[in-house]
Amino acid sequence: MPVHTSSIRPSTGSYTYGGVSQVGYSNLSADFSTNSTSWVDVSNLSVTITPQSTSSRFYIEFSLGRATTNQHNLDHGAGLRVLRNGSHSDLNASSEGSRDRICGMIMGLAYNDDHNPGPWSFSGIDHPNTTSAVTYKVQIICQSSSHAAHINRPINNSNTGQIYHAAARSTIVVMELGS
Repeated sequence: MPVHTSSIRPSTGSYTYGGVSQVGYSNLSADFSTNSTSWVDVSNLSVTITPQSTSSRFYIEFSLGRATTNQHNLDHGAGLRVLRNGSHSDLNASSEGSRDRICGMIMGLAYNDDHNPGPWSFSGIDHPNTTSAVTYKVQIICQSSSHAAHINRPINNSNTGQIYHAAARSTIVVMELGS
């Protein structure tokens, strides 16, 4: 018999936020590529959730199954950020001069795309201070339009065209932490 709950809370002891009130989830299982030097949404990596209280905090985690750029000498990367209703969330760092606020970067690490690692994971706490619906979404920007960024890209053998591994899966999870 399934058991349903509206909250997960410790039965004894102290806790910081009072448990998990609700969870939102989305995933991207296809290959996503861009060479845009303007911020673009990463397909399917967004969650809309309505806070139960203005004091609620949200734990946000997104994982990119595999992410790389077409530049493999660490010279050109791509920035990632999480927006809340089109504005910066608390996951993004402060801006420095003319540099964009980001929460992380990806870049080509190996001599070719087939040998780059994954997954990449980012997480943090955000405080939207509202009881209206909130949409969190992941965005990406390339440092150079000549060096595309790829998420979930299958690993191919460039000599034979054989696919070694299917595309990976990327996810975003948003958990409301009750007060």
